[in-house]
Amino acid sequence: SQVKGAVHSNFAVPSWLSDANFKATVEVVISSDGKILRRNLVRPSGDSTFDGAALAAVDASNPFPPAPERLTRGWGSFTIQFNFPDNS
Repeated sequence: SQVKGAVHSNFAVPSWLSDANFKATVEVVISSDGKILRRNLVRPSGDSTFDGAALAAVDASNPFPPAPERLTRGWGSFTIQFNFPDNS
């Protein structure tokens, strides 16, 4: 929840997009020490500005707090998905 909160606090879209019904999903692979290894837009919104804001929110949150060992055991990394906007 800390990681999710950090990313979503960095998500900002221009006011002209705030009422739009765009949705995007970004998949992020994070190392055990919290650094982003890769990120990918797995479900684009169809609007490049919105998608760019989602990717920028992830990038601005790098590095994340170190991951608990139970998430990285055996792999040294873990994958998380972020939905924009956060509808959880």
